[in-house]
Amino acid sequence: MSEHSSARQQCQLKLKAISELCQASSNVIENISSSPSSVSEPDLAKIHADFLSILSLIYHIVTKLALALNPTEPTFSAAISPLDDLVKHINAITSCASLFTTTFGLTLRTEVVGLTSDVLQATKGFVENCALITDGATPPSKLKATHLYLTGSIHELIDHSRGSDGLSKDNLQAVRKKWAQDRSVLEDGYRELSDLLTPDGTDNDSFGMDSEDEDGLVLSSAPLTAEETERVKKVQRYIRVTNLLHERVYVDLLKPPALKIASSSLNFVSTLDEISRQSSRFVFATDEIISCLHSPQDPKEISASLQNLGEVTTTSQRLLNQGGFLPKPKEKNLESGMESMKVGASNVDQKKAKDIRKWFDTCLDQIDKLQASLSVEFNG
Repeated sequence: MSEHSSARQQCQLKLKAISELCQASSNVIENISSSPSSVSEPDLAKIHADFLSILSLIYHIVTKLALALNPTEPTFSAAISPLDDLVKHINAITSCASLFTTTFGLTLRTEVVGLTSDVLQATKGFVENCALITDGATPPSKLKATHLYLTGSIHELIDHSRGSDGLSKDNLQAVRKKWAQDRSVLEDGYRELSDLLTPDGTDNDSFGMDSEDEDGLVLSSAPLTAEETERVKKVQRYIRVTNLLHERVYVDLLKPPALKIASSSLNFVSTLDEISRQSSRFVFATDEIISCLHSPQDPKEISASLQNLGEVTTTSQRLLNQGGFLPKPKEKNLESGMESMKVGASNVDQKKAKDIRKWFDTCLDQIDKLQASLSVEFNG
């Protein structure tokens, strides 16, 4: 057997093994226990730095392999050492990801697991295409575009993870990111309500014609009756206020300056995770309402879905109060007078805290009143 054939055969065996390793590692990372170990937890900043460093190593190894296994002129001998290194880095990234336990936050852990799985699956696709290159049965011209695309996909994933909006440094940042993503979805939902009210024929994107949602399901094209249109308008006002509440939680409460009191709580990390789950429930409950508003409507179904969203806002209010995210009400803040007499106390900060509390109290009160009014109307 020639040296070239031997190197080709080694590459084929290693690529097959790496593909299987990627799949096995994905399964491990998805199912590994998220509970903290009995030994002392490592430093989060160090784990985070190590994780990004391993991703960088994978990035450079994939680049080397992409060049060595160029479909038009592969150099199999040059790929053997990088393939061995890739095995080490896949094992390392899997091990490092498992260190992000719930001690650091479930939201952060979920983000890490998602990113790791994406990288592993992208790498699996890349090495499987490289296996086709080493096989030699497929014309290079048919493999080149896919080779470049799969290489670029890994590069893009890792570049994004290392960027300013990349892998979150802690659970607070992960929750803020999740809240921001959900905020965008809620804005899309509000626009969908506006589309429902758009007269047929004035907008190509209106719901006056059949269209498909993200799952490929055909949405109803039935026009709204006058009565249904009035319901949509009334519910739209309600959704506008609940969306605004969601936005202001992100803008005013989920940021470092507003978390001085909350972060001192022993349950700070777990409370953040609960708040993150409430954001997902905001989206689910809002989507449920919007789906009920397509024709034909059932007022009782609309009322039930409004109640679900109302329960989400109530639970969110409780969590924000208990976790210390919301400034205390004026009548309950017995220490505020003493705090204001301390040297260096900021009257501006105190006034801002009172204004924030007043805004949230007013908003939540308005949500309760709107929901009560709509419930009476829709339940007839």
